[in-house]
Amino acid sequence: MASRRSLCLAPLFLSVAAAVVVVASCSVVNSVDDPSDPGGGDGGTSSSSSGGGSGGGGGGLPGCGDGEVEAPETCDDGGESATCDADCTAVECLDGEHNATAGEECDDGAESAACDADCTAVVCGDGTANGTAGEECDDSNILSDDGCSADCAIEGVCADPVALNLTDNGSGVLTAQVTASTGGPSFVPAADCDGQSNIGQGSDRVYELTLTETSSVHISASSQSFDVIVRLMTAACNAATEIAEDGQGADGCADVGDIGAQEELAYANLQAGTYYILIDGAGPDDVGSFVLDVEVFTTVLDCLDAQSKFPSMASGAFSIDPDGGGGDAPFDNYCDMDTDGGGWTLIARFSNADAKDWMLDTGDWWYDKITVAGDPTSRSLNADMISPAFWLVTGSELKISRSDNADDAHLLMTNASCLNSQTFRAFITGFGDFRNSAIWGADSVAATCAAALGNNYAATGGFSQATCSAELGAPNSISFWADYSQGDGAVMMIGGGGSSCNRADHGIGITEANSASFNDGGVGENDFGDDASSGPTGYALNLFVR
Repeated sequence: MASRRSLCLAPLFLSVAAAVVVVASCSVVNSVDDPSDPGGGDGGTSSSSSGGGSGGGGGGLPGCGDGEVEAPETCDDGGESATCDADCTAVECLDGEHNATAGEECDDGAESAACDADCTAVVCGDGTANGTAGEECDDSNILSDDGCSADCAIEGVCADPVALNLTDNGSGVLTAQVTASTGGPSFVPAADCDGQSNIGQGSDRVYELTLTETSSVHISASSQSFDVIVRLMTAACNAATEIAEDGQGADGCADVGDIGAQEELAYANLQAGTYYILIDGAGPDDVGSFVLDVEVFTTVLDCLDAQSKFPSMASGAFSIDPDGGGGDAPFDNYCDMDTDGGGWTLIARFSNADAKDWMLDTGDWWYDKITVAGDPTSRSLNADMISPAFWLVTGSELKISRSDNADDAHLLMTNASCLNSQTFRAFITGFGDFRNSAIWGADSVAATCAAALGNNYAATGGFSQATCSAELGAPNSISFWADYSQGDGAVMMIGGGGSSCNRADHGIGITEANSASFNDGGVGENDFGDDASSGPTGYALNLFVR
């Protein structure tokens, strides 16, 4: 502001009618820096007065920028600093004062299309989701397939699920792993899960799984930050299309634990097609990061192999392929995954309620049959059965259970080296050709395996001599191709045989034939029992290998 100075002329004394008047003539003119003074000033003395501010970006506060804090200033560092804005107020993000010294990249007073709410410029991948700028999410990276895309859009929504990229892990297993986060809206309404109502209220993500052939599939999900649940559906975001996993009481959804629990779904025979995996939070506040693992096994050799790949899988029917994708087609077969350590493959069933298939004169079921008969996916039917596993699945142990028991806990289970890693057909027929009327022994057994007895074996046909010791075999054992005194015998004799052990027709494949053979000569035979002249008909015996 231009300074101003006063000019006063000397007093003038006038006498008018005896009165004396003194007049002082004064005027005010601009100083030399006043553009209204054409002469630029006369070099006379001047007096200056300060205005309301002192410069330095005062922002309207008196004295702002002079380095002294005077109310209403909250700070005054003589200009912008790391703690004080140029308007002499403390630095605060979103106060509308852009303070670069304090590290603010911008400050629009609120989140804007150019400025995040943390006063940094909008950049996808900076970890701050800016909805005003069109970001749906921001997970601190510009990677895709992790729940938030490279352009900060939510991935895994109903209309656009994330396609899982399955890769071969080098051992024939296709795998996919996703580490991602939930957040934003909940796309799938809550529904029942593992006997609980209204589960799945949190935000969620949807993944697409495509199978090109019937496969065994294992899905697991876990989170260290929230209670995660997992569903498998045939329609994206429709819990009503859940596919029940294998096992009792299954519903296609897993929520067995809380934070940190591994939630799993397992399927033995999932048909080729497209499926949708839903990762969800159990409750409305269950939101955060998670890990999803998917394993697809197009080749499961046998039930022991299935157990190693699906350790949580319950007993039931599996698609197995013993030659690992060779010339033999996969087939469905019952697996005992729960008793006696699990991993047992059902290979045969012996019943007296139907034809004497196992005692045909030709010995066909033991030696030559290569087509399935009966139902190999069931353990409880009272009917003869032979599975392709009989001639295709190798093993070292065998066990026998009853079809009418609640589970397959063993009546008899051999030691671990009985079969010597052979198929049962290779093992049993390796002792000789006893088709038609060929004699398989004379006061002898071809081999004996030690065995453990259990469950209700003592009340089971064929086990009456399980602990007997005599001339043939041994107590607590199973012997093969047994004959006593060139008379009765058994393909598989349980316990001892001989004069004090009711001869040799107790076990599986029993005959009263003189000189033991499949041709009984009309004197009696049965698929199993304690005496070839009769056998129990109310239940069957299941034969497993492992």
